[in-house]
Amino acid sequence: MSSACRFLLWAVLGILALNGCGGGGGESGGFFPSSPDYTPSCSGASPAWTSTPDYESVASCVSQASPGDTINITAGEANWRAKTLSVNKAIRIIGNGPDTTTISGNGTVPLFDVSTGSSTGAFPFRLSGLKLSAPQGRLFQISGAGSGWRIDHNVFQGTDYADITSVATLSNVGTWTLFGLIDQNVFNYCQIGFAGGGTAAHHSWTSAPQWGTANAIFLENNTFLMADVAGVFHNSVDSNNGARAVIRYNTFNDAYIMAHSACQKSVRATRSYEIYNNRFNRSVSNTFTSYLSLRGGSHVITGNVVSGPWSQWLPERGAVVLDNRRSWFDNGCTQNSQCTGAGAPAVCCTGPGIGNCIGSQDGFGDCNGSSVYDTNVNNAAHGNAVDGYRCLDQTGAGTMTGTLGSGHSQEVDPLYAWNNQSGRNCLGGSNKYDTCTSDSQCPGSTCSTDTMYPNRFYLHNNSDNMACTAAGVPYSCCTGSYAGACPTGTNWQQFHVVDGRDFISDTPRPGYTKYTCPHPLAGSGSCNPDMAGRTGYTLD
Repeated sequence: MSSACRFLLWAVLGILALNGCGGGGGESGGFFPSSPDYTPSCSGASPAWTSTPDYESVASCVSQASPGDTINITAGEANWRAKTLSVNKAIRIIGNGPDTTTISGNGTVPLFDVSTGSSTGAFPFRLSGLKLSAPQGRLFQISGAGSGWRIDHNVFQGTDYADITSVATLSNVGTWTLFGLIDQNVFNYCQIGFAGGGTAAHHSWTSAPQWGTANAIFLENNTFLMADVAGVFHNSVDSNNGARAVIRYNTFNDAYIMAHSACQKSVRATRSYEIYNNRFNRSVSNTFTSYLSLRGGSHVITGNVVSGPWSQWLPERGAVVLDNRRSWFDNGCTQNSQCTGAGAPAVCCTGPGIGNCIGSQDGFGDCNGSSVYDTNVNNAAHGNAVDGYRCLDQTGAGTMTGTLGSGHSQEVDPLYAWNNQSGRNCLGGSNKYDTCTSDSQCPGSTCSTDTMYPNRFYLHNNSDNMACTAAGVPYSCCTGSYAGACPTGTNWQQFHVVDGRDFISDTPRPGYTKYTCPHPLAGSGSCNPDMAGRTGYTLD
């Protein structure tokens, strides 16, 4: 994931910044006020309003609408440039369809900023039938503590892999109850992310897990596309700070899912994912990771199909990649001291002559038994040493009890992966990404032949794959022709993230039952437990 397109969420909220980028929507065409006498075209009365797509008209309708009202936006194109429409009412904003109603911006601010408020409870907001685009930044964000909202039948359009749009959900109040449904959308070069503020993250980690309940954000029956022609692509789903999500019956084309770890004192890890019955297709071959890159939390992974040339550098292609950053002394999380000379955090205390450390850290510290932010139990996998295990919010960590940093502890809650399958897909042509069994089903291209191992796990950045002290190239610089030498510091990831304890393969999670599918907000229908991707999801 490039530094320009990380879905990490902003220091002002105390959240890991999720700076997306985006595409579409130039400065020409659309509806614009042409004179001071311009009159917004908003008509109707509660409960139904009609607006043209220009900002002034939609804003006029929103200002007049009452909770429960519907604003219908007519066909047309409008460029809102640097304007954000703030919405704090549980209303429905419905376009004429993403093929005919397009709203673009310049990416400096979200097009829609929806606040559900600080009170828990139902907030039945809906956004549907629109195409949103921008050259960078966020297209849409929803925040607060409300539940029961829906984002559906939209197209979120970016330009390319380098400038990815983002859709953000921010639980930035005291509780992690921002639960809703995101379904039947198309995300082209668009990343969606789930994150919380500090108090919301604490609430999520001290609350019972959501396994099989409605207490999560549901991402179902969507299509994602992330790769460019050169084969470079990014994660299409990202999260941190206590996020809880159910990701099911989506089709991911050259796109993958990521969960972040505890990093800096303001950032907690993703709490949990339920990832099932998705299809992960890949058409291009490069050295990047697998369909899942998980750095913290507990997860259920089942019923997915993984196909195409994934993960050339993995010993077993398509394995779930795990990584606990504080086990291998990632400077971005563990040595984030401010320097007296250079004034740049994270990296200024390493390398030749780059400032002087001031002593104290502003991160959680190394997970080595000395940080009060870890559970620090005797680790049976390490000769009963007190080596930091359970590292804060690490892979396989569960519900936290006590006060963070003052004698708290976390339960063991392993990841489970079972019944995921290796598949095949067309690598190009008019049938690109389609399921196939032979080249004859892929006109102008071929059917993939790679065998995947999606029920297995791989520890990234373990002792043989650490960052370098000299070259400054992480992850791969200790192997191959890269300059620099591996650091001499201890890497205890193999003792912190242990097979059979913190992650378990080929075994169903005991007592696990999936939540009702389709989600009740989507309507009635059926979900085939033996199929993956959108083809397994049917609405009446």
